[in-house]
Amino acid sequence: MSGPRVVLIGAGSASFGLGTLAGLMRTPSLSGATLVLVDLDEAGLEAVAALATRLNAEWRAGMRIERHTDRLRALAGGADFVVVSVASDREAAWQRDRELGRRAGIEHYAENGGPGGLFHAARSIELVLPVARDVERCCPDAWLIVYTNPLPRVCRAVARETRLRVVGLCHQLRFGYMIAGVALAERLGIEVPAGYVFRWTDESVAHERAIGDAARERLSLTAAGLNHFTWMLSLRDRQTGEELLPALREALTERVHAGFEPLTRQLVRATGLVPVSGDTHISEYLPYTASAERFAACAIPHYDHAWSERRRQVARADALRLARGEGSVEPLRDTASEGLEELVEAVWHDTGALQESINLPNPGSHLGLPPGAIVELPARAARRGLEPVDLPELPQPALEWCRRETALVEAVVDAALEPSEANAKRALLLDPMVADLGAVETLARAFTDARARI
Repeated sequence: MSGPRVVLIGAGSASFGLGTLAGLMRTPSLSGATLVLVDLDEAGLEAVAALATRLNAEWRAGMRIERHTDRLRALAGGADFVVVSVASDREAAWQRDRELGRRAGIEHYAENGGPGGLFHAARSIELVLPVARDVERCCPDAWLIVYTNPLPRVCRAVARETRLRVVGLCHQLRFGYMIAGVALAERLGIEVPAGYVFRWTDESVAHERAIGDAARERLSLTAAGLNHFTWMLSLRDRQTGEELLPALREALTERVHAGFEPLTRQLVRATGLVPVSGDTHISEYLPYTASAERFAACAIPHYDHAWSERRRQVARADALRLARGEGSVEPLRDTASEGLEELVEAVWHDTGALQESINLPNPGSHLGLPPGAIVELPARAARRGLEPVDLPELPQPALEWCRRETALVEAVVDAALEPSEANAKRALLLDPMVADLGAVETLARAFTDARARI
C-alpha cells in the first residue's frame, strides 16, 4: 500500500515545520508518504522544503515532497490528512488582547479563556474555517488536524460548519508529566533543579521537557476534560502498576516547595483534583486569579513574547542553515512534536494504537460532557475513526466547570460566526473571568469594533 498524502498548511513556520517534519520523517512506517508543504510565506516555505528534501535523503524516509503557496492547488491533488497551523499577527494580537482585559479590570493569560480567548478564537476561526471549507470541497474524506488555538473553539466551529473529521492536537499532557516528575522526583529518581519553577526561558523550558520525558518513561498518565483544562484520573507506575495519584496529591500539598505552580497546588488542596495544564492555562478557565492582585499573588507567568520571537528567529536560522547543508540534522530526531506522526501511523495502518491525549467531538456523553463538545481524552485511532477510552464521569467540581466551559465554547463560536455586540455579550456573560457588567459592555463593544476592522 502506498503511503498517505499529508498536506501541511502553515508549513513555512520554523517551529511548526521543524517538529512536524522531523516527527513524520523519523517514522519508518510512513515511508512512501507524500508531504505537501503549503505556506503563503515563500521564503519560509522554500527553506522548509529544502530541509525536507535533505531529511528525506539522509534519513532515507522514502517520501515525496511537494510545495505550494496556493492551498487549493495543493488540495486539488487530494489528501488523506490535512494539518492546519496558522495564525495572524499572533504575538502582537495576544498582547493587545491582554491589554483590553486589563482596561476592563481583568488580568489574565489571554490565550484560550477569558476575554482574550474570545478575541483570539474569533481571529483563529476566521483563518481556519475557510481552509476547512476548501478541504471539504476538495477532499471531504480527509482528516483535518488542527494545531491552532484555542483548540476547542476552533475545532467546534469546524465541526458545526463542515462534515469533516476534525481532530485537535496539543502537547500539554507533557506538562502534567512534568508536574508529576517534580512532585515525585525523589521516589522516581528524577533529577530536578533545586527550587524549580517553570518560566518562559530556554533553561526552564529545557528542564520542563527533560523532567516530563523522564517521568513519562516511568509513569502512565490518564487525563481528560477539555483542552488546557484536563484533570488527572490515574497515574500509574509502569514498572509496578501501582496507582500513584494519591501520592502525587500528598506531595503537591505537603512537600513541593511553595513557588512551584501555586494555583495548581491550591486547587489540589481545595478539591483533591490535580489539573494537568499548570497555572498559566488552568487560570484561563476559572475566576480565582482574574484580578491583578490575585494574578500576581500566584506569580502566574505571562507568556514572554520577546523570548518567543527570539526562539522563532533561532529556529528560522537553524532551518536555513540545515537547508543549506550546514551542520548535522541528527539532533532533529529528538525534536518535540505534537504527536502527528503517531496519529497518522495509527490511522493509516489501522493499528488501533492508543493516543494518550486527543481532541475530538464527543461521540456520546463521555466524561459526562455534552455530545458534540470538543473533549480531550485518550482514544484509540484506526481507519474507521477515533474510539475514546471508556472513562468515568469527571469528578466534581471539574465536571461542572467543564460543562460550563462547553456552553461558553458554543457562545464564543456563535460570536465568531455571526459577529455582533449581542453575541459577544452572551459569551462574556458566561465567562467566569468577567465579574463586572460594565466590563461586559466595554469588551463587547471592543469585540465588534475589532471584527469590523477585519
